[in-house]
Amino acid sequence: MLVSVLMLLLMPLICYASPVRNVSLRCLEDTDQFLSDLNTVEPKAYAVMMYDSLGKLGSNILGGNTDRLGSYTECLSARVPSGKFQGQYCKLQVQQEGFDYSIGICVPDSCHDEDITTLAILDIFKFKTISFVSPFPSLFTLNSTVSVVSVARCAKGLFSIDAFAAICLFVSIVFIVLPITGTVYAAAVRWEVKFDETPSDSLPSANYGSTSSNEKDKTCQVILYIGGFIFVILAFLGALDSTLKCFSLQKNLPTIWTVKFSKDVCSALNGIRVLSLVWIISGHTSQMAAWQNLDNVLEWKARVTFTKPNQLSSSCVFRLQPLYMYSICLLVRLYSVIPWGSVWEISKLHLDNYRRVWWSNLFLLNNFISVTESCNGWTCYLANDFQFYLTTPLVIFLYARSKCGLIILGTTLFLASFTVTALLLSFFRLPVASPSDMREMSTVMYFTEYYTKPYCRYGPFLVGVLLELFMYQQQAQILRNKVQASLGWLCAMLAMLAVVSLAYTIEDSVNSYSPAAVIYQALHRTLRAAAIGWIIFACQEGYGGLANWVLSWEIWTLLAKISYACYLVHPMLIILYNGLQETLMHYSDINMLYLFFGHCLMTFITGLALTVLVEKPFEGLKQSFTCQFHRKAL
Repeated sequence: MLVSVLMLLLMPLICYASPVRNVSLRCLEDTDQFLSDLNTVEPKAYAVMMYDSLGKLGSNILGGNTDRLGSYTECLSARVPSGKFQGQYCKLQVQQEGFDYSIGICVPDSCHDEDITTLAILDIFKFKTISFVSPFPSLFTLNSTVSVVSVARCAKGLFSIDAFAAICLFVSIVFIVLPITGTVYAAAVRWEVKFDETPSDSLPSANYGSTSSNEKDKTCQVILYIGGFIFVILAFLGALDSTLKCFSLQKNLPTIWTVKFSKDVCSALNGIRVLSLVWIISGHTSQMAAWQNLDNVLEWKARVTFTKPNQLSSSCVFRLQPLYMYSICLLVRLYSVIPWGSVWEISKLHLDNYRRVWWSNLFLLNNFISVTESCNGWTCYLANDFQFYLTTPLVIFLYARSKCGLIILGTTLFLASFTVTALLLSFFRLPVASPSDMREMSTVMYFTEYYTKPYCRYGPFLVGVLLELFMYQQQAQILRNKVQASLGWLCAMLAMLAVVSLAYTIEDSVNSYSPAAVIYQALHRTLRAAAIGWIIFACQEGYGGLANWVLSWEIWTLLAKISYACYLVHPMLIILYNGLQETLMHYSDINMLYLFFGHCLMTFITGLALTVLVEKPFEGLKQSFTCQFHRKAL
């Protein structure tokens, strides 16, 4: 007690000491008042609330429950009676015996990040003799009870809205106003057409309102005189009419609900596309929660292993780009207006990265430029697809000229991709399973040098292109009997089983990195693509059986039409949900399953809205402009 009293008495003198000279005087005064009101015989209510919101040591430390978030809402609701200051939530990054953790504390809002860092290092924040930043007991830290505060970060609630965020906000609003305007306009035009076609007995005679020949001549002279203006106005009105109709719900919604099967298209593709999307959502649901939000992350690591699935290649990258860029504006707008809580770091990281390197996404170079600061890291697939697309003219040229040359080129490209991937894996000793902790250095190397690079993913793309060319050329039935089909299915199932099972059995630790890990990682994506290619081929040949029946359900066609928008938006929704949590989540199968279904539902709803409001209108505009161009050319 005596020590606490002496500390409070000496607080006004601390500002003359170094390094506290850098701390603002207002912050020192408010901190002194807060600690004085907390350590009196009868503590003030606001001070008790600020202390109560402090993150404290919990249970299940051995399971990974090391972060102490505290209560964000309680901290912000604490206010000194005089109104001089209120509570501000800050996080202290603490290091102790080789591992990092964070502690949430409540301090006066007059203090800045640097002020809190300095005061925490000096161990000013105490209740009686108990420090706000109490270390873990030696029982858990190999007899070390010394903790070091590295930095403090204070939550700002709403992120700052700069010019970039304002532009994104404007673009987002425009694409809400345009569909509404287009829908109203299309309804008005349709109503006017119906009204004009309705017969009426009270119509005037044919001579009423008719003009004489002299009046017609005068009218023609006026039209000729202002013909240029009329042409411009008519062209503008025509373009406006076409644009508004492209954004109308009357035109775009039927394209989603209508289910039509073409004989030239494999109906099983829709099922494969949707199930791949659902699998990706399930992986991101669990993995993104583990980045910051789990209180038993060690148990999660022990039970969950990730082998990243491959997103199926999309067609026509230019058709995909408008929605892709709009998703960036949507994220910036959404993350700029959301009042974040105690887990704001991931969303702040994405927002800051967008402001710096958004242009790399525009030019589809985000898998090479600023990978560690990427915007929408999950969209590296689009950049890969575009870069793969650049090689297809050569493949198609050789396909038309020389089948032997195509085989040589395909073999060369596959061996080159395999060799480069194997060398990278051997040099960096990257693990088979995707690293789960975003703070690990292995994660950075895994994503920057291997996971995002097109030369490490060219094998699956090559399998898809060659399969498409083969199926296009072979119009006759290829599979002659059920024996051939059964052998193909057996090989495909064994390949998939090997891809999954070997991920759990191959030794890939840094100290005992084996050649098997290198070979597996260099081949497993191509092997999986070949197995899926067989499923598509067998279904198209009529030997799909139960798999073809399930994959050809009409519901997949509906969901496949919105799958691209769902893929773009689902990580945003997961990050949004995780970032709005004030407490850590507990990993369990039932919790993750419930979150998975919730994320899927919200993803499909949002994906439907984006498809109707953005993707389909741009498809309509492209078709409209293409038709006009062909008419002018003719």
